[in-house]
Amino acid sequence: MEHSIFYQDQEIPFSIKVNRLAKRIILRVSNDGDIKITIPHKRLEKEAIKLVQKKADWIATHLNKIQKQLESRPKVIDEIQFLGNRYPINIVKDSKLKLKFKTNSFDLHIGDHNYEHVRGELKKWYIKQARKIIPTLIENFGYSGRVKRIAIKGQKTCWGSCSTKNNLNFNWKLMMAPMEVMNYVVAHEITHLDHMNHSIRFWSAVQEKCPDYLRHRGWLKQHGKLLKF
Repeated sequence: MEHSIFYQDQEIPFSIKVNRLAKRIILRVSNDGDIKITIPHKRLEKEAIKLVQKKADWIATHLNKIQKQLESRPKVIDEIQFLGNRYPINIVKDSKLKLKFKTNSFDLHIGDHNYEHVRGELKKWYIKQARKIIPTLIENFGYSGRVKRIAIKGQKTCWGSCSTKNNLNFNWKLMMAPMEVMNYVVAHEITHLDHMNHSIRFWSAVQEKCPDYLRHRGWLKQHGKLLKF
């Protein structure tokens, strides 16, 4: 449900979503400035709108801060983070936008394309790499035959997930993390094929697959928000 309010001549668009598992009205503002309200019941829609109106000053201030951060982004990307390492970019003047990984650097054929086009191309490259690397990690654990489908997505709040139908989802931003961290996330999700919970048995099984999982889990908590460009 899409809505918007006006505050000091500034339009504030937001969406309202019903989640019956929610226990209260929840307001979230993403790093991209998207405002989402979660409500337990449809009848609380008016209350959610009132909440946005009440928080309008805080929201407007936060959105302006995000806008300044977006505007301060560089017009081109000067380095690329891949598997925990940072590689410089060599700009190649070419009409076609293309990204090519070399031994210790990237060649970026940029032409007249802008920053957002480059980000889009890099995202496609990360997704392509994830589709190569993650199935190999799953195979190394001996779980390939048990996985029905592997999807690479851009979740904002999680690094991976496992469904009861044996479908696995992974965040393409993991391609910026060190390989051992990515290996931990894979170990975590495939363990859900055996234990669809976070019980003591689950974490014991994760540790068998990844003895240093606590360190890698801690790395994600500390550095995960930095896996962006």
